[in-house]
Amino acid sequence: MNNLKHRLSNLAGKTSREMKPAIKKSIMAAVTVAALSFGAGNAALAADSEITTMYHVYVNNKFVGTVTDKSQVEQLVEDKLTSVKKEYADLDVELALDVSFIPEQVFSSAANVNTSEVLNVLKDEMAVQAEASA
Repeated sequence: MNNLKHRLSNLAGKTSREMKPAIKKSIMAAVTVAALSFGAGNAALAADSEITTMYHVYVNNKFVGTVTDKSQVEQLVEDKLTSVKKEYADLDVELALDVSFIPEQVFSSAANVNTSEVLNVLKDEMAVQAEASA
């Protein structure tokens, strides 16, 4: 009886020792599959939502709107200043308003951008002043 008990005990010990590597392999495979699935889901999400920079435009510290390309605003201001300088070549002229930008990194948000409205506000508010000299 003791001999049978000893054999069964040895058999059970061998089985558990032989199964440990198989269990470890199964767990590692499950973890790998889960990690790959999670990573693929994030990659698809990242592809759909690319990060862009929006610029909040302020004129004389007053918010006027948001653009994705601040060079359009800068070009409008530069064009206005250049045309006035040509018209009044004998005067030192400068822009009479302060245009500033606050950049923000966002996920594709074209819905919040109003470039044409910003450019129209700037056209309406732009004034040029001449420097007086004595």
